[in-house]
Amino acid sequence: MDRFFNRKVAIQSAKLLSTVFLLIHVWFIFYFSTLQVPELRNLNILSVMIYVFSFYIIQKQKLTTFIVIVASEVIVHMICVAYYVGDECGLHIILLAMPIIFYYTDYLSLKLLNRTAYGTQLSLCNAISYIGIKFYTRNHEAIYDMPEWVNFYTKIATIVVSFLVIIILARTLTRYSYSMESKLREVAKFDALTGLYNRYSMRDELTEAVREHQVTRGWLALLDVDDYKLFNDKYGHAVSDQVLIEIAQVLLRELPDCRCSRWGGDEFLIYCCGRDASSMATMEQDAWETMERIRTQIGAVKIPQVMEECPIHVTVGVTAFRDGVNTEEWLQETERKLYLAKYSGGNQVMD
Repeated sequence: MDRFFNRKVAIQSAKLLSTVFLLIHVWFIFYFSTLQVPELRNLNILSVMIYVFSFYIIQKQKLTTFIVIVASEVIVHMICVAYYVGDECGLHIILLAMPIIFYYTDYLSLKLLNRTAYGTQLSLCNAISYIGIKFYTRNHEAIYDMPEWVNFYTKIATIVVSFLVIIILARTLTRYSYSMESKLREVAKFDALTGLYNRYSMRDELTEAVREHQVTRGWLALLDVDDYKLFNDKYGHAVSDQVLIEIAQVLLRELPDCRCSRWGGDEFLIYCCGRDASSMATMEQDAWETMERIRTQIGAVKIPQVMEECPIHVTVGVTAFRDGVNTEEWLQETERKLYLAKYSGGNQVMD
């Protein structure tokens, strides 16, 4: 389950937003009562009722309806504030923080319900309202004259709240984007069935190692399952998949210092770094002994779904790295060794 954006998170986010706006409007009731602005006090009583009702809408998972109500309430509220007390108090600044809320909700709606919550349209309405308020207050006097110190501290509080909203939601979206990138990198790097590196990430690593001269003492082994199609035809996909999984587990367990990858359907490529002091002959001998041990262990694996005796036979081609050889040539030589071993009867390691 997506721990950042799932249905539970969407409901909790909407409830949190509704609660925050509810508390703000409760505070505004006392704020405008103290300042003796009855029209805005009554407006905030209505707003409180709207946000109480919004919990019912949230429970019904109607995110689009909820955010449209929020946007409409905020815009109407800011227009009324500008009309009665002007823009010196800075309450209209909250309009600048609303678009990130709209797009946050829009994303949740698209992800969970596969429909938009009109993030762009609501943001444009907000922008138009903000500009309209600035033009209106420039040419019209407010009905009520607010004390200068009240305007100053109200504006500071509004700016703080606006920044907090932007920072919190931007941080959430940034963390989510990074998390998704990490997951995509993992998906692109590893084979889903076996958990080994896939062909593309293995080739990239080999190319980088050769280019940076990091493989002066290393070897490749290309392992292929003999008669793999028979497992599939006789026992089905579940068993043939389990064969690959069992081979991967042997490779991971026995070759912890090597890079192991699923190279093709039933082929595995292993890249190991040898000892720096090793001669070419010693390197090839070490490689052969290692893969012969692996071949023997794979042959002893028992497939849980298969009751009868059905050993897994594999054929392996091994090639030590030689100076002046590029990645493609190294891979081709390893593949050639594999085919020679196959033509020689299979179930063996050839170096």
